[in-house]
Amino acid sequence: MIQAWASPLAIWCVFFLILLWTTLCFAAILRRRWADEERLPFPVIALPLEMTRPGAPLYRQPLLWIGFALPCVLHSLNSLQSIYPSLPQFHMNSVHDLVPDAGLTFPWNASGSLFYMLHPAGVGFGYLVNTDVSFSLWFFYLLKKAVSVWAASLSLRDAATGWGTEANEQFPYISYQGWGAWLTLGVATLWTGRRYIMGYIRRALHGDREGVDAGEPMSARVAVFGFLAGFLALCAFVWSWGGSWWLPVVFLLLYLLLMVTLTRIRAEMPVVSTELVFVNPQSILAAVAGTANLSHPDLAHTSMLSWFNTDYRAVGMPHELEGLVGLQRARARLSPLIGAILLSAGIAMLASIVWDLQLYYVNGAGTGNVNGFHTGKGSEPWNNLQGWFQNPKPPNLPAITSMAAGAAITALLTVLRAQFIEFPLHPAGYVLNMSFANDFFWCDMLVAWMVKSVILRYGGMKLYRQLLPLFLGLILGDFVTGSVWSLIGTWLRVDLFRTFAT
Repeated sequence: MIQAWASPLAIWCVFFLILLWTTLCFAAILRRRWADEERLPFPVIALPLEMTRPGAPLYRQPLLWIGFALPCVLHSLNSLQSIYPSLPQFHMNSVHDLVPDAGLTFPWNASGSLFYMLHPAGVGFGYLVNTDVSFSLWFFYLLKKAVSVWAASLSLRDAATGWGTEANEQFPYISYQGWGAWLTLGVATLWTGRRYIMGYIRRALHGDREGVDAGEPMSARVAVFGFLAGFLALCAFVWSWGGSWWLPVVFLLLYLLLMVTLTRIRAEMPVVSTELVFVNPQSILAAVAGTANLSHPDLAHTSMLSWFNTDYRAVGMPHELEGLVGLQRARARLSPLIGAILLSAGIAMLASIVWDLQLYYVNGAGTGNVNGFHTGKGSEPWNNLQGWFQNPKPPNLPAITSMAAGAAITALLTVLRAQFIEFPLHPAGYVLNMSFANDFFWCDMLVAWMVKSVILRYGGMKLYRQLLPLFLGLILGDFVTGSVWSLIGTWLRVDLFRTFAT
């Protein structure tokens, strides 16, 4: 059994390590610009930095433990209720949909869905960022739902179409807008930092070792030429199997542009889950180029490269940059982190391969013993390929037009944000809501925005800083409680309340 899997899995492990190396070099290039010059907040690393300060002052804050206790008690009661049904249950971290719950009818049901749920960690993360950021996150979510309702009332779209692809392929074409929005924000991010990037490249060409000497993760030469070598190696992997020379170049450039956008958004916003779902290179290529205009080898390669683009919840580049920035702000040396990241990635790959093979062979991949979502994700690229072969289509004009609209809206918000200091709408809030990443967490941002706005208005920055441990405790309690009860459920072999259910 292992022999049959060894060769293909070894090849893909090497491919993925090269991919991680390429994005790691890109993260090293951008680190100083975003972390030192722009001083972006990187909210995800705020709690780990506070937990590891010398002397651990955070743990002596009573507010931390009050915040910790809230999710700990509520989630523990929910888990115990799974064993003892007579206990009360509190619906936190549980998905609710206002459309069926409230019995909404036409045209209100044209929103497709209106999920609402409350995560203590989500509220805690929302407290760490500016109020205009948290405001944008919930405002654009509700706005896209309102536009869908308005469109249905004018017969521009169907009502009650659910929340998936079929809903987003109608006016206002949310997924198509998302393609243009995500790519445009990536381009805008690189364009605004072009002088820094060009200066970094000049340092690399001149063999400047200032990066290592100044505590950078790698020298400018290693970062730039390592990125180029990694990118060419990834392209060569696809070229070796035939097909058009441009296909892997375009596909991987789209991927890297999406990674720049996602990494930038996570550096500024509390992105609790990077579940983009509808935004990926394979969908963009198939719609813009038209599957009828792509050869069968090119379509096959597009599907073959889809496996690391079906869902970006565990994507590498944002975590790589957050790791570099976290260690730098903790005054640690960054250069040892490069080897540690790649080594840990290799170990994780081997461990996951052994675990998955054991899981599927022992329990049966096609049986009810295994979550169908995981096996469905594995077949998704090949189901798409079969559809492309059997039903080739020309370029999708609504998709191209909506991409242009999403790009224009993102560019306009970026310009307004740069020109007017008090402008309340952040372009990243629009971009993130043109995917599925914020649908489960907009309510957290609404609560965090209201709470922080009141605190700043009546207590100022002094009260905000005093209450910060309380909200860090919400984050810590949510994750620790969920982890502990997950281990208990695994040990007892029982289904408990899913603390991190989405």
